[in-house]
Amino acid sequence: MRVTAPALEGRFQEDVHEAFDLLPTREPLGDGEHVGVVVPARKFAGELIEDGRTAHAFDLIGRDRDADARTADDDAAIERAAGDGETDDETVIGIVDRRRIGGAEIVGLVAERAQQRDDVVFVSEPGMVRGEGDLHGEALFRTNGSAARKPENAGLMKIAASSASFAADLAAGALTHLEWLDLCAAELELDGVLLDLRHFPRRDDEYLAQVKKTAVDLGLTVAGVATEGVEDLAVALDAALRLGAPLVTLAASPASDDPDAWGAFSAALREALGTAKRLNVPLALRNAPETLCASGADLKRLAKDVDSSWLRFALAATELAAVDRSDALLTKTILGVCDVDDVAAFALPGDALAQTLVEGLRGFRGFVTIDRRDERGDRAAFHRALARLRIEFAREKV
Repeated sequence: MRVTAPALEGRFQEDVHEAFDLLPTREPLGDGEHVGVVVPARKFAGELIEDGRTAHAFDLIGRDRDADARTADDDAAIERAAGDGETDDETVIGIVDRRRIGGAEIVGLVAERAQQRDDVVFVSEPGMVRGEGDLHGEALFRTNGSAARKPENAGLMKIAASSASFAADLAAGALTHLEWLDLCAAELELDGVLLDLRHFPRRDDEYLAQVKKTAVDLGLTVAGVATEGVEDLAVALDAALRLGAPLVTLAASPASDDPDAWGAFSAALREALGTAKRLNVPLALRNAPETLCASGADLKRLAKDVDSSWLRFALAATELAAVDRSDALLTKTILGVCDVDDVAAFALPGDALAQTLVEGLRGFRGFVTIDRRDERGDRAAFHRALARLRIEFAREKV
Protein backbone atom coordinates (compact mmCIF):
# COMPACT_ATOMS: atom_id res chain seq x y z
CA MET A 1 0.00 0.00 0.00
CA ARG A 2 1.43 3.40 -0.98
CA VAL A 3 1.04 6.48 1.28
CA THR A 4 -0.26 9.69 -0.32
CA ALA A 5 2.19 12.56 -0.01
CA PRO A 6 1.14 15.09 2.67
CA ALA A 7 -0.34 18.47 1.77
CA LEU A 8 1.88 21.50 2.36
CA GLU A 9 0.82 25.15 2.71
CA GLY A 10 2.39 28.32 1.36
CA ARG A 11 1.47 32.06 1.62
CA PHE A 12 3.01 35.46 2.16
CA GLN A 13 3.16 36.10 5.88
CA GLU A 14 5.42 37.51 8.44
CA ASP A 15 7.17 34.28 9.27
CA VAL A 16 8.48 32.60 6.13
CA HIS A 17 8.01 28.83 6.05
CA GLU A 18 10.98 26.59 6.45
CA ALA A 19 12.30 24.65 3.45
CA PHE A 20 10.09 21.78 2.34
CA ASP A 21 12.62 19.18 3.38
CA LEU A 22 12.39 20.37 6.99
CA LEU A 23 8.62 20.15 7.24
CA PRO A 24 7.26 17.35 9.43
CA THR A 25 5.52 14.67 7.41
CA ARG A 26 1.74 14.07 7.51
CA GLU A 27 1.09 17.35 9.38
CA PRO A 28 -0.25 20.34 7.36
CA LEU A 29 0.70 23.72 8.88
CA GLY A 30 -0.80 27.14 9.35
CA ASP A 31 -4.33 28.49 9.37
CA GLY A 32 -6.84 28.40 6.58
CA GLU A 33 -6.45 31.94 5.21
CA HIS A 34 -4.99 32.41 1.72
CA VAL A 35 -3.48 28.99 1.63
CA GLY A 36 -2.02 27.57 -1.59
CA VAL A 37 -1.77 23.80 -1.32
CA VAL A 38 1.34 22.31 -2.82
CA VAL A 39 1.64 18.52 -3.17
CA PRO A 40 5.16 17.35 -3.92
CA ALA A 41 5.57 14.59 -6.48
CA ARG A 42 6.79 12.20 -3.87
CA LYS A 43 7.83 12.02 -0.25
CA PHE A 44 11.11 13.72 0.45
CA ALA A 45 13.98 11.33 1.00
CA GLY A 46 17.64 11.04 0.32
CA GLU A 47 19.56 8.59 -1.85
CA LEU A 48 23.03 7.31 -0.99
CA ILE A 49 25.06 6.69 -4.14
CA GLU A 50 28.15 4.54 -3.82
CA ASP A 51 30.77 3.93 -6.48
CA GLY A 52 30.92 0.21 -5.72
CA ARG A 53 31.52 -2.83 -7.81
CA THR A 54 29.64 -6.10 -7.83
CA ALA A 55 31.15 -9.52 -7.21
CA HIS A 56 30.29 -10.65 -10.71
CA ALA A 57 29.17 -8.21 -13.38
CA PHE A 58 27.26 -9.82 -16.25
CA ASP A 59 28.17 -7.06 -18.70
CA LEU A 60 31.54 -5.39 -18.33
CA ILE A 61 30.64 -2.94 -21.10
CA GLY A 62 26.93 -2.53 -21.84
CA ARG A 63 23.88 -0.36 -21.81
CA ASP A 64 24.20 0.93 -18.22
CA ARG A 65 27.20 3.22 -18.05
CA ASP A 66 28.72 3.41 -14.54
CA ALA A 67 26.10 0.95 -13.24
CA ASP A 68 26.24 0.35 -9.49
CA ALA A 69 24.93 -2.46 -7.35
CA ARG A 70 21.61 -1.62 -5.68
CA THR A 71 21.71 -1.44 -1.90
CA ALA A 72 19.86 -3.97 0.21
CA ASP A 73 17.37 -1.19 1.09
CA ASP A 74 16.56 -0.27 -2.52
CA ASP A 75 16.02 -3.78 -3.87
CA ALA A 76 15.21 -6.64 -1.53
CA ALA A 77 17.75 -9.43 -1.71
CA ILE A 78 15.26 -11.91 -3.09
CA GLU A 79 13.81 -9.54 -5.70
CA ARG A 80 14.88 -9.53 -9.34
CA ALA A 81 16.98 -6.39 -9.71
CA ALA A 82 15.74 -4.08 -12.46
CA GLY A 83 17.99 -2.35 -14.96
CA ASP A 84 16.81 1.22 -14.18
CA GLY A 85 14.17 0.73 -11.51
CA GLU A 86 12.76 3.24 -9.05
CA THR A 87 13.51 3.02 -5.36
CA ASP A 88 10.99 1.57 -2.96
CA ASP A 89 8.56 3.85 -1.14
CA GLU A 90 10.47 4.35 2.04
CA THR A 91 14.10 4.52 3.03
CA VAL A 92 14.87 2.86 6.34
CA ILE A 93 18.43 3.54 7.37
CA GLY A 94 18.37 1.54 10.56
CA ILE A 95 16.14 -0.23 13.04
CA VAL A 96 16.21 1.68 16.29
CA ASP A 97 15.26 0.35 19.69
CA ARG A 98 16.10 1.38 23.21
CA ARG A 99 19.44 -0.36 23.28
CA ARG A 100 21.01 -0.36 19.85
CA ILE A 101 20.81 0.61 16.19
CA GLY A 102 20.77 -2.24 13.69
CA GLY A 103 21.45 -2.01 9.98
CA ALA A 104 19.88 -4.07 7.25
CA GLU A 105 20.97 -7.70 7.26
CA ILE A 106 22.98 -8.59 4.19
CA VAL A 107 23.49 -12.22 3.24
CA GLY A 108 26.87 -12.73 1.58
CA LEU A 109 26.34 -14.96 -1.43
CA VAL A 110 29.49 -15.09 -3.57
CA ALA A 111 29.14 -15.88 -7.27
CA GLU A 112 32.09 -18.23 -6.92
CA ARG A 113 31.88 -20.34 -10.07
CA ALA A 114 31.10 -17.41 -12.32
CA GLN A 115 33.80 -15.35 -10.63
CA GLN A 116 36.37 -18.11 -11.21
CA ARG A 117 35.31 -18.59 -14.81
CA ASP A 118 35.78 -14.90 -15.53
CA ASP A 119 39.24 -14.87 -13.95
CA VAL A 120 40.64 -15.74 -17.37
CA VAL A 121 39.18 -12.62 -19.02
CA PHE A 122 41.78 -9.97 -19.88
CA VAL A 123 44.58 -12.16 -18.45
CA SER A 124 47.15 -13.03 -21.07
CA GLU A 125 49.64 -14.70 -18.77
CA PRO A 126 48.14 -16.27 -15.64
CA GLY A 127 50.48 -17.06 -12.81
CA MET A 128 49.43 -20.70 -12.60
CA VAL A 129 47.54 -23.16 -14.78
CA ARG A 130 46.23 -26.53 -13.73
CA GLY A 131 43.85 -29.18 -14.98
CA GLU A 132 40.19 -29.28 -14.16
CA GLY A 133 39.57 -28.35 -10.54
CA ASP A 134 38.97 -25.57 -8.01
CA LEU A 135 41.17 -22.60 -8.88
CA HIS A 136 40.97 -21.44 -5.25
CA GLY A 137 41.87 -24.87 -3.91
CA GLU A 138 44.86 -27.17 -3.82
CA ALA A 139 46.54 -29.50 -6.30
CA LEU A 140 44.57 -32.37 -7.84
CA PHE A 141 46.40 -34.73 -5.50
CA ARG A 142 46.04 -34.17 -1.78
CA THR A 143 49.43 -35.04 -0.30
CA ASN A 144 48.67 -34.29 3.36
CA GLY A 145 46.88 -37.58 3.97
CA SER A 146 43.40 -36.05 4.10
CA ALA A 147 40.56 -37.40 2.02
CA ALA A 148 40.04 -35.57 -1.25
CA ARG A 149 36.25 -35.76 -0.99
CA LYS A 150 33.73 -35.46 1.77
CA PRO A 151 32.28 -38.86 2.79
CA GLU A 152 28.95 -38.10 1.15
CA ASN A 153 30.72 -37.43 -2.16
CA ALA A 154 32.97 -40.48 -2.07
CA GLY A 155 33.01 -42.92 -4.94
CA LEU A 156 32.65 -40.22 -7.59
CA MET A 157 35.96 -40.68 -9.43
CA LYS A 158 35.73 -39.30 -12.97
CA ILE A 159 36.41 -41.96 -15.61
CA ALA A 160 37.34 -41.31 -19.24
CA ALA A 161 38.56 -43.37 -22.20
CA SER A 162 40.57 -42.40 -25.25
CA SER A 163 39.78 -43.17 -28.86
CA ALA A 164 42.84 -45.48 -28.81
CA SER A 165 40.58 -48.16 -27.31
CA PHE A 166 38.64 -48.22 -30.59
CA ALA A 167 41.47 -47.47 -33.01
CA ALA A 168 40.83 -50.60 -35.10
CA ASP A 169 37.12 -49.86 -35.60
CA LEU A 170 37.85 -46.22 -36.38
CA ALA A 171 40.54 -47.12 -38.92
CA ALA A 172 38.31 -49.72 -40.62
CA GLY A 173 35.35 -47.36 -40.87
CA ALA A 174 33.21 -49.59 -38.66
CA LEU A 175 32.84 -46.66 -36.28
CA THR A 176 32.94 -42.94 -37.02
CA HIS A 177 34.53 -40.41 -34.72
CA LEU A 178 31.17 -38.92 -33.72
CA GLU A 179 29.65 -42.38 -33.27
CA TRP A 180 32.51 -43.16 -30.90
CA LEU A 181 31.52 -40.15 -28.78
CA ASP A 182 27.94 -41.40 -28.64
CA LEU A 183 29.18 -44.89 -27.68
CA CYS A 184 31.23 -43.43 -24.80
CA ALA A 185 28.17 -41.66 -23.42
CA ALA A 186 25.36 -44.12 -24.14
CA GLU A 187 27.01 -47.55 -23.91
CA LEU A 188 30.11 -47.07 -21.75
CA GLU A 189 28.53 -44.39 -19.53
CA LEU A 190 31.79 -42.48 -19.26
CA ASP A 191 32.26 -39.07 -17.68
CA GLY A 192 34.73 -37.83 -20.26
CA VAL A 193 36.86 -38.58 -23.31
CA LEU A 194 40.49 -38.16 -24.27
CA LEU A 195 40.57 -37.21 -27.95
CA ASP A 196 43.53 -38.79 -29.75
CA LEU A 197 44.80 -36.55 -32.54
CA ARG A 198 45.43 -39.58 -34.78
CA HIS A 199 41.73 -40.43 -34.99
CA PHE A 200 40.31 -37.08 -36.13
CA PRO A 201 38.96 -37.49 -39.68
CA ARG A 202 39.33 -33.72 -40.11
CA ARG A 203 40.93 -30.94 -38.12
CA ASP A 204 39.25 -27.87 -39.58
CA ASP A 205 37.38 -25.37 -37.42
CA GLU A 206 33.96 -26.60 -38.52
CA TYR A 207 34.61 -30.20 -37.54
CA LEU A 208 36.25 -29.32 -34.21
CA ALA A 209 33.24 -27.17 -33.37
CA GLN A 210 30.98 -30.13 -34.19
CA VAL A 211 33.00 -32.41 -31.91
CA LYS A 212 32.84 -29.89 -29.08
CA LYS A 213 29.08 -29.41 -29.43
CA THR A 214 28.46 -33.18 -29.66
CA ALA A 215 30.41 -33.75 -26.45
CA VAL A 216 28.40 -31.05 -24.69
CA ASP A 217 25.10 -32.47 -25.94
CA LEU A 218 26.08 -35.94 -24.71
CA GLY A 219 27.21 -34.69 -21.30
CA LEU A 220 30.82 -35.69 -21.91
CA THR A 221 33.78 -33.67 -20.64
CA VAL A 222 36.70 -33.31 -23.03
CA ALA A 223 39.40 -34.39 -20.58
CA GLY A 224 42.20 -33.60 -23.02
CA VAL A 225 43.78 -34.10 -26.44
CA ALA A 226 46.35 -36.87 -26.88
CA THR A 227 49.32 -37.03 -29.24
CA GLU A 228 52.19 -39.48 -29.51
CA GLY A 229 55.18 -37.15 -29.36
CA VAL A 230 56.58 -33.65 -29.72
CA GLU A 231 56.33 -33.72 -33.53
CA ASP A 232 52.58 -32.99 -33.56
CA LEU A 233 52.42 -30.91 -30.41
CA ALA A 234 51.73 -27.63 -32.18
CA VAL A 235 48.73 -29.14 -33.97
CA ALA A 236 47.49 -30.82 -30.78
CA LEU A 237 47.76 -27.60 -28.77
CA ASP A 238 45.82 -25.68 -31.41
CA ALA A 239 43.11 -28.36 -31.44
CA ALA A 240 42.91 -28.32 -27.63
CA LEU A 241 42.49 -24.56 -27.65
CA ARG A 242 39.59 -24.72 -30.13
CA LEU A 243 37.96 -27.68 -28.35
CA GLY A 244 38.26 -26.10 -24.92
CA ALA A 245 40.36 -29.07 -23.71
CA PRO A 246 42.26 -28.38 -20.47
CA LEU A 247 45.45 -30.24 -21.42
CA VAL A 248 47.42 -32.14 -24.06
CA THR A 249 49.01 -35.48 -23.24
CA LEU A 250 52.08 -36.92 -24.94
CA ALA A 251 54.73 -39.59 -24.49
CA ALA A 252 58.49 -39.06 -24.52
CA SER A 253 60.62 -40.02 -27.49
CA PRO A 254 61.48 -43.73 -27.87
CA ALA A 255 64.24 -45.05 -25.62
CA SER A 256 67.66 -44.83 -27.28
CA ASP A 257 71.31 -45.55 -26.63
CA ASP A 258 72.22 -42.29 -28.33
CA PRO A 259 73.71 -40.01 -25.63
CA ASP A 260 72.23 -36.98 -27.39
CA ALA A 261 68.65 -38.35 -27.44
CA TRP A 262 67.75 -37.00 -24.02
CA GLY A 263 69.08 -33.51 -24.77
CA ALA A 264 67.31 -33.38 -28.13
CA PHE A 265 63.98 -34.37 -26.57
CA SER A 266 64.41 -31.87 -23.73
CA ALA A 267 65.13 -29.06 -26.18
CA ALA A 268 62.13 -29.91 -28.37
CA LEU A 269 59.85 -30.14 -25.34
CA ARG A 270 61.13 -26.83 -23.97
CA GLU A 271 60.23 -25.14 -27.25
CA ALA A 272 56.78 -26.76 -27.24
CA LEU A 273 56.20 -25.57 -23.68
CA GLY A 274 56.66 -22.01 -24.91
CA THR A 275 53.71 -22.56 -27.27
CA ALA A 276 51.73 -24.21 -24.46
CA LYS A 277 52.27 -21.15 -22.28
CA ARG A 278 51.22 -18.79 -25.05
CA LEU A 279 47.99 -20.76 -25.66
CA ASN A 280 47.31 -21.40 -21.94
CA VAL A 281 47.18 -25.19 -22.41
CA PRO A 282 49.49 -27.26 -20.15
CA LEU A 283 51.23 -30.43 -21.34
CA ALA A 284 50.80 -33.71 -19.42
CA LEU A 285 53.70 -36.09 -20.11
CA ARG A 286 52.97 -39.82 -19.80
CA ASN A 287 55.46 -42.29 -18.43
CA ALA A 288 55.39 -45.19 -20.87
CA PRO A 289 57.51 -48.32 -21.41
CA GLU A 290 60.25 -48.16 -24.04
CA THR A 291 60.39 -44.37 -23.97
CA LEU A 292 62.91 -41.95 -22.48
CA CYS A 293 60.49 -41.40 -19.60
CA ALA A 294 59.49 -44.88 -18.51
CA SER A 295 59.34 -44.13 -14.78
CA GLY A 296 58.39 -41.39 -12.38
CA ALA A 297 62.08 -40.73 -11.73
CA ASP A 298 62.54 -39.99 -15.45
CA LEU A 299 59.65 -37.54 -15.33
CA LYS A 300 61.16 -35.70 -12.38
CA ARG A 301 64.52 -35.51 -14.14
CA LEU A 302 62.89 -34.03 -17.23
CA ALA A 303 60.90 -31.53 -15.15
CA LYS A 304 64.15 -30.30 -13.65
CA ASP A 305 65.78 -29.99 -17.08
CA VAL A 306 63.00 -28.01 -18.79
CA ASP A 307 62.05 -26.02 -15.67
CA SER A 308 58.54 -25.00 -16.78
CA SER A 309 55.34 -24.67 -14.78
CA TRP A 310 53.45 -25.68 -17.94
CA LEU A 311 54.76 -29.25 -17.76
CA ARG A 312 52.53 -31.65 -15.83
CA PHE A 313 52.23 -35.43 -15.73
CA ALA A 314 49.83 -38.24 -16.65
CA LEU A 315 50.99 -41.06 -14.40
CA ALA A 316 50.32 -44.74 -15.07
CA ALA A 317 48.42 -46.72 -12.45
CA THR A 318 51.45 -48.74 -11.35
CA GLU A 319 53.50 -45.59 -10.86
CA LEU A 320 50.69 -43.88 -8.97
CA ALA A 321 50.66 -46.64 -6.38
CA ALA A 322 54.45 -46.75 -6.09
CA VAL A 323 54.98 -43.03 -5.50
CA ASP A 324 55.00 -41.87 -1.89
CA ARG A 325 52.07 -39.61 -1.03
CA SER A 326 54.46 -36.83 -0.02
CA ASP A 327 56.37 -36.97 -3.32
CA ALA A 328 56.37 -33.69 -5.24
CA LEU A 329 55.64 -35.69 -8.40
CA LEU A 330 52.03 -36.11 -7.29
CA THR A 331 51.43 -32.36 -7.02
CA LYS A 332 52.17 -32.12 -10.77
CA THR A 333 49.99 -35.08 -11.76
CA ILE A 334 46.78 -33.97 -13.49
CA LEU A 335 45.69 -37.22 -15.16
CA GLY A 336 45.71 -40.88 -14.17
CA VAL A 337 46.27 -43.53 -16.86
CA CYS A 338 45.47 -47.24 -16.85
CA ASP A 339 45.91 -49.61 -19.82
CA VAL A 340 44.05 -52.90 -19.43
CA ASP A 341 45.23 -56.12 -21.09
CA ASP A 342 42.52 -58.50 -19.86
CA VAL A 343 39.21 -56.63 -19.90
CA ALA A 344 37.19 -59.70 -18.93
CA ALA A 345 39.12 -60.09 -15.66
CA PHE A 346 39.57 -56.39 -14.88
CA ALA A 347 38.13 -55.22 -11.54
CA LEU A 348 36.95 -58.71 -10.58
CA PRO A 349 37.70 -59.81 -6.99
CA GLY A 350 41.42 -60.36 -6.65
CA ASP A 351 42.40 -58.35 -9.75
CA ALA A 352 45.79 -56.83 -8.92
CA LEU A 353 45.68 -54.08 -11.56
CA ALA A 354 42.36 -52.65 -10.38
CA GLN A 355 43.48 -52.77 -6.76
CA THR A 356 46.72 -50.99 -7.67
CA LEU A 357 44.71 -48.33 -9.48
CA VAL A 358 42.37 -47.83 -6.52
CA GLU A 359 45.29 -47.43 -4.11
CA GLY A 360 47.14 -45.11 -6.46
CA LEU A 361 44.16 -42.80 -6.95
CA ARG A 362 43.41 -42.19 -3.28
CA GLY A 363 43.29 -38.45 -2.77
CA PHE A 364 43.10 -37.70 -6.51
CA ARG A 365 40.48 -35.32 -7.93
CA GLY A 366 41.20 -35.42 -11.66
CA PHE A 367 40.22 -37.76 -14.49
CA VAL A 368 41.53 -41.30 -14.89
CA THR A 369 41.56 -42.74 -18.40
CA ILE A 370 40.88 -46.47 -18.74
CA ASP A 371 41.90 -47.94 -22.10
CA ARG A 372 41.93 -51.49 -23.39
CA ARG A 373 44.90 -52.79 -25.34
CA ASP A 374 42.69 -55.17 -27.31
CA GLU A 375 41.19 -52.70 -29.79
CA ARG A 376 38.87 -55.34 -31.26
CA GLY A 377 37.58 -56.63 -27.95
CA ASP A 378 33.93 -56.93 -26.98
CA ARG A 379 32.37 -53.56 -26.17
CA ALA A 380 29.96 -55.12 -23.69
CA ALA A 381 32.87 -56.65 -21.80
CA PHE A 382 34.57 -53.26 -21.65
CA HIS A 383 31.34 -51.71 -20.33
CA ARG A 384 31.05 -54.39 -17.63
CA ALA A 385 34.67 -53.84 -16.62
CA LEU A 386 34.10 -50.10 -16.23
CA ALA A 387 30.94 -50.73 -14.20
CA ARG A 388 32.86 -53.04 -11.86
CA LEU A 389 35.56 -50.41 -11.45
CA ARG A 390 32.97 -47.80 -10.46
CA ILE A 391 31.61 -50.16 -7.83
CA GLU A 392 35.13 -50.68 -6.50
CA PHE A 393 35.77 -46.93 -6.40
CA ALA A 394 32.51 -46.43 -4.47
CA ARG A 395 33.27 -49.26 -2.04
CA GLU A 396 36.77 -47.92 -1.36
CA LYS A 397 35.51 -44.30 -1.24
CA VAL A 398 37.98 -43.16 -3.88
